[in-house]
Amino acid sequence: MYSAVKYHKNRRYQNFLKAVQGLQILVLLWLVYCRLLSPISESLPFYHCRLAMFAVLLLPDSSTYKQYFALLECLDLFVHWSILYLTHLLFLTLL
Repeated sequence: MYSAVKYHKNRRYQNFLKAVQGLQILVLLWLVYCRLLSPISESLPFYHCRLAMFAVLLLPDSSTYKQYFALLECLDLFVHWSILYLTHLLFLTLL
């Protein structure tokens, strides 16, 4: 977090972070589809997550679509984690 605040205007740092994010996406896709042999039908709810990751990585920085997908990803993270937390909490209280 410190380095992101300190070097956020440095072009080499931005390119490095984009390369790391691209590598992360490729490794996750390889792990899910090739190693775990997960069918695409089970991962369709997460389609917009992958779409948002690719959009944030590949769209130009000044694009309004990039801002939209970044906000979509943040909202999605909040919704999924809150639903996950609430369902586990509800399950534990019913036991």
